[in-house]
Amino acid sequence: GTATASGTMIEDGLQDIYPLTVTLTDVYVPTEDVTISGTISFGVEYFLDPTDVSSYEKKSSVDGEVTISGDAKGIADLAYQFQEVYDADGNSIFSASGTISGFEVSQFTTGEQP
Repeated sequence: GTATASGTMIEDGLQDIYPLTVTLTDVYVPTEDVTISGTISFGVEYFLDPTDVSSYEKKSSVDGEVTISGDAKGIADLAYQFQEVYDADGNSIFSASGTISGFEVSQFTTGEQP
């Protein structure tokens, strides 16, 4: 099978954006005896607060669908985002939203991080 990826960095004012698209075509995983096909888009946005130059926010997203055949069969539908916010004192907050094949991803988060 083949796996191809394409992406580039986009600068938008004080924000850097990194989009990436990965296309899998009949990629065989021998240790699991499965074949995967589909397209997944990833995105990361990074914003550094210019007022203190140490606070920042990072947003990430995953969107796409892959079909799995072989020992495991099914379709994985990915549509989720997560956000990390860091203040100048090193405190952070993590949040997530969206779904992975119908399961709400916010149930996998613990809220405020140490």
